[in-house]
Amino acid sequence: MTSNKPYPTIKANRDFSTTYRQGKIIRGDYIIMHYKHRGNQDVPRVGYTVSRRIKTAVERNRIKRLLREAMRLSGLKIKPGTDIILVGKMKMNPPDFHSLRKELHDMIVKAKLALEDNSSGQS
Repeated sequence: MTSNKPYPTIKANRDFSTTYRQGKIIRGDYIIMHYKHRGNQDVPRVGYTVSRRIKTAVERNRIKRLLREAMRLSGLKIKPGTDIILVGKMKMNPPDFHSLRKELHDMIVKAKLALEDNSSGQS
């Protein structure tokens, strides 16, 4: 029933900056989520970034890939006009995909960014 099509990405630096400055934030174990409503009814957009504290580009890119896949498979429809920036952070051990996906799902629900659905939340 749900589309597995990824959301458009935020690419412009000004959009990242606006969301960081004017948006709200939720912190988790592996993800920091910044979000802001743009005020229009356009499609939701998602930006992905990883802290430079993660030393190698290979590790940073892996975490970004995991974040994109977790967002794609979240099974939630995001409210139109929402910008979300997902910042990956590293603990001592890298996150496993299922923990990352569950944390992202819980953050989206907590921030009330998901559209109401008649399904029972199976994902």
